[in-house]
Amino acid sequence: MSTSATQEYPSWVTDCDIDTAQIKQDIQDTEQEIAQYRRELEAYSGDKQKNRTAIYLAEGNISRREGFIKQLQEILAYRSKFSSI
Repeated sequence: MSTSATQEYPSWVTDCDIDTAQIKQDIQDTEQEIAQYRRELEAYSGDKQKNRTAIYLAEGNISRREGFIKQLQEILAYRSKFSSI
């Protein structure tokens, strides 16, 4: 693999040694976690003033997990792009 081809990707993408099947499973598991946090967020929204801290935490958890999925998808995209090299 040429250096110029990998320069557009950070090292955590190019150096990842986690199995592709595991990454796909992690994405599914994380999507389930996000769905759970969204259900909690919906329940907390009934009394936003009283539950503002719980709402804030749930929103943060959703955001972090969405970021994690994005990172995993970057790894898969990299592998897909360079799998024939």
